Amino acid sequence: MAYGVRGEERTFFGREVLTVWSGPFFSVYEGEAVALPRGDGYMLRMLHGHDEPVRVECPVPRTDENYQEIDAAIVAAVEKWYTDKGYVSLTVPTA
Repeated sequence: MAYGVRGEERTFFGREVLTVWSGPFFSVYEGEAVALPRGDGYMLRMLHGHDEPVRVECPVPRTDENYQEIDAAIVAAVEKWYTDKGYVSLTVPTA
């Protein structure tokens, strides 16, 4: 499944907040990532796993120069989280 990461205008105690979306138009909310206080990554909290935050080590803050690296790290963490939980993604092959 494809995931998208979006920067939010709001902050959490002054720390950057990113949201993770999926679906054909990236309209399905999956969770959010909040910058860690020391600036060495994000704490990812999935919608269906609030009690199991996932630490994502990557640069902070998300900028025009590093957004691809950050997005890739967060998407990899999301995919690993779903795989570890036993979720299966059904995709239709495109020829």
